[in-house]
Amino acid sequence: MQLSPLLGRSRRDRRVRRAQRALGALALSGGLPLATAAQPPAPRAPADSGSQVTVLASALDGLVTDATNRPLLGAVVVATDHPGYVLSTEKGTFHLGGLPPGRRQFEVRRVGYLPAVFELDVPPATVVHIHARLEPSPITLRTMLIEGRSRPLGLWHAGFYDRAASEAMGYFYPPEEIVRRNLTSMTDLLAEIPSLVIESRNGHVIPYGRGTGTGRCKLNVWVDNMLTAAADDGLDAIAPGWIVRAVEIYPTVTATPKRYVRPNNLCGAILIWTKGIVY
Repeated sequence: MQLSPLLGRSRRDRRVRRAQRALGALALSGGLPLATAAQPPAPRAPADSGSQVTVLASALDGLVTDATNRPLLGAVVVATDHPGYVLSTEKGTFHLGGLPPGRRQFEVRRVGYLPAVFELDVPPATVVHIHARLEPSPITLRTMLIEGRSRPLGLWHAGFYDRAASEAMGYFYPPEEIVRRNLTSMTDLLAEIPSLVIESRNGHVIPYGRGTGTGRCKLNVWVDNMLTAAADDGLDAIAPGWIVRAVEIYPTVTATPKRYVRPNNLCGAILIWTKGIVY
């Protein structure tokens, strides 16, 4: 069964009217708002996080020298109320960054110099240039007495002073002792050594020490590092007192340095150093 278009429109119109009446009744009863236009959402209020200010950091750079403008390496540059420090380069330059703006106190110090302490107003986002000249730090020393004593170079080279410092069984007479005694004869020195025996033969002084056994033996005599026949000819004939500069006496072979021990005469030794020794 087919309905004419007019009849179909009539039925639809009736349904639309019934729906409109139902909506009107619902609106009058408070079920729906009369205005259904979409409203934009109200903006959300931001959370209160306090005032936010961007702080632009500043820096201090420059040069550290002494009073004569000579660059100083290793000077410490620090802001006393800010962490961290920098050291000056070998050219004396430095750069201390990351400083908050405001009035800051700085210190420049280096060992051996008086520290420099100063204040500066540091603007935001600004590099402040300075030249720090440090004054030497005065050092107060106690009164010192320096005593100098000259020693013959030949005796140093010959080992006299090294042996005098290390050999406990020898007897040593340095130049100043020889001068003090006004030495005229070797007999004057030998007579002081208790373990030596001095014999005089035809005016010749012959020194004897203790041998490896119980008997005595003639001491080996060295003059300026040369073995001599003075044990037979007498000391004063070979080395009169006026040419003697220093003397070493070793009464026994065990006390004698190895280089002055002779295999054919295991006895002590006398080392005489004259004023003509040159090394």
